[in-house]
Amino acid sequence: MSRESTERRLRADGFASLEPGEEIVAWCRAWVSRAGHLQRIAARWRDVAVVTDRRLLLFGVGHFTRRPRRLVLADLLENLTVADVGTHPGRGLRCSRPGRPAMLLELGSDAWSRRFALELQERAASAMSTAERLITTATTTTPAAGPAAASGPTEPA
Repeated sequence: MSRESTERRLRADGFASLEPGEEIVAWCRAWVSRAGHLQRIAARWRDVAVVTDRRLLLFGVGHFTRRPRRLVLADLLENLTVADVGTHPGRGLRCSRPGRPAMLLELGSDAWSRRFALELQERAASAMSTAERLITTATTTTPAAGPAAASGPTEPA
């Protein structure tokens, strides 16, 4: 399947289940597996990985056509920790998520894969720092005074 037809399919209304205002930033094909000791011999396909301005999306592909068929993962970037692994920078990305096993994305050496790797790393890092700032701001603000302070002085009856 050509890159243009895959792009059209991903951007088609209703296929990628994008949230209102969400935009596709970059996509590429990637081998996806769980990070572990036997990840190299695990059964896997070259799936379609998409990074949007808010999430990382993974689409399973059809057996014969290799066209994107169904959404199998949609993780918010603010919940992802992305680390570059392997001997070739940007070719192997380990994505860790709280409460779930880490996954390994093995990318190609083409320009689309390099752009995808850069966008995912930058956006995940900035989303995480934004989320940390929001948590820090929420914990440092003082709560409002109790109901007695809000009612003001009482008049004698």
